[in-house]
Amino acid sequence: MAIRERTFRFTGAEGASIAGFRWADDAVTPRAVLQVAHGMGEHARRYKAPLEPLMTGGWVIYADDHRAHGLTVEGPEQLGDFGEHGAELIVEDLHELTSLARAEHPDLPIILLGHSLGSFFAQAYVFDHSKAIDGLVLSGTAAFGDRRGPAKRLDEIRMDGEAPRTPYDWLSRDPAEVDAYIADPLCGFSRKPGSEQRASPASPRGCAIRPRSPESARTCPSMCSSATWTRSTTTSGCCSRSSIATRPRACGTSRSRSIPAAATRC
Repeated sequence: MAIRERTFRFTGAEGASIAGFRWADDAVTPRAVLQVAHGMGEHARRYKAPLEPLMTGGWVIYADDHRAHGLTVEGPEQLGDFGEHGAELIVEDLHELTSLARAEHPDLPIILLGHSLGSFFAQAYVFDHSKAIDGLVLSGTAAFGDRRGPAKRLDEIRMDGEAPRTPYDWLSRDPAEVDAYIADPLCGFSRKPGSEQRASPASPRGCAIRPRSPESARTCPSMCSSATWTRSTTTSGCCSRSSIATRPRACGTSRSRSIPAAATRC
């Protein structure tokens, strides 16, 4: 196995400089491209190790650090600060990265994987750019506005009925993974005060499903997972699979499939 990482900067929406990553096994002929949209309070490089089995199977991985995250920020004081219209701009940044991947691999299918907060950016993405990708995977997701019952803080979740060892035990059942997350200076932060609305990608898309014209629609398969997918099994999310499934179909995707939490554990 000869996994090679390439780091680069690309120009995102409104001229922003965004940190990008490409991972591939140079010993394997590329078969497909997976683009990753990471979650809140983390960064793209956390996905490299769990995705190595895909790389050895011929998948080329592209990912970026969203605005307010990772190497895209200029300093730690910017972590969690999405800026004006930050969520909408992140969606456009993702599209720019798709375009770069398409230019480098014009003959390969591109699948967009959005995890947690990244899954909401991915849901918004397919309303505007469904023609740019060939498939969609939503991991640890929910439908816009589909909250049932009172919300519970993640640090209040008990794993297997036990009291949490740390405020981040919800992340994984593997204590080593939790400790690594806590020790990572680019992880564990939340949105800066006043940045909540700027980080919400649901705005016009979450309120109503807009019909798309035949010219803008793109037929591609989609998959929804209500659990996270990393090496260490984590908590299941709460999502209404039926309501999520209507959203990709509304923007031109098809063959939407939901999978149970147990099926995503690896």
